[in-house]
Order: sequence, then C-alpha cells, then structure tokens
Amino acid sequence: MFIELLCDNCKTCTLLKNNIELAIKREKYLAEVSLVSDPEIFVRYGIMSLPGVVIDGKLRSEGRLLSVEEIIAMVSA
Repeated sequence: MFIELLCDNCKTCTLLKNNIELAIKREKYLAEVSLVSDPEIFVRYGIMSLPGVVIDGKLRSEGRLLSVEEIIAMVSA
C-alpha cells in the first residue's frame, strides 16, 4: 500500500502524519508513506483544502485531521 500525505507541514498535517504512522503500526500494515508538498500534485488530485490523504492513487480525504480509527477504517474499506 502506498499512502501520500498532501501537506504543507502545518500543525494539522504533522498530527495527521503521526496518526497515519500509528494506524500503520497498530494494524501492522505494509505501507509506504510519502509526504507531498508540491502544489502541482495538489492540482492533479483536485484537492481544495489541506491536508489530503491519497491511498494507492485515490484521494480519500481532504481538509480533515483524521483519527487513527478513521484511518484504519479507510484503509480496511
């Protein structure tokens, strides 16, 4: 699994990064997390609000700080 965190290193983005890492560790997912701060990529995904979460090339969330449980549910779906 490949997770892209579309972010600009704000506090919310940092907290979301931590929650993603906790979810991966808790559920023992085999996942690679990449932090993306390139505005061209934001446009490519059509994101209007940061942070954004892209899982295996599909935009799954934008503009929200997801909890660990929400991330686990999102990945499991």
